[in-house]
Amino acid sequence: MPYAVTLRLDDDAAATVEALWRRLADAGISDSMVALGYRPHLTLAIAADADALAAVRALERFVATQAALAVPFVGIGAFLAPARVLWAAPRVDRTLLDLQATLLQTLAWPAHPHYAPGSWVPHCTLAEDLTEDAFARAARLVAAHWQPTTATLDRIDLVRFRPVEILWQQPLRSRVGA
Repeated sequence: MPYAVTLRLDDDAAATVEALWRRLADAGISDSMVALGYRPHLTLAIAADADALAAVRALERFVATQAALAVPFVGIGAFLAPARVLWAAPRVDRTLLDLQATLLQTLAWPAHPHYAPGSWVPHCTLAEDLTEDAFARAARLVAAHWQPTTATLDRIDLVRFRPVEILWQQPLRSRVGA
């Protein structure tokens, strides 16, 4: 089973995303994220296989140097191939990109093509594996209910998936003056 390192959204921002997940499920469009059984998050790294103990040691070093990060979610985006995915789009800045690059360097996992530096597209999935019709319906529904929000990415997890199993988690320290 693959492994991932994620940053979870704070409770308020997670509730906003989860409300969109429920709307999509209630409309019969997609229950993919509700069924996942894991909180809204940004995935920073994926490995097809990993030494979990070594990953935990690396994450402990990483967490010692990182603080929670406030990230505005400013719109919605989509991946159209190989499968249609609809997602909440964070404002991408140097801080977020550097955090992910530092994590990859610390973990020393083989670079997954979608998560390699320069290829990573930060996103919080709203629905995945959509047919063309379901994608169009999902996009209309989300656009009708979208409200920009700022999330504090305040917890880092090491997970194995599917199903999602949290192997290790740690809150990130608060930023001074935040």
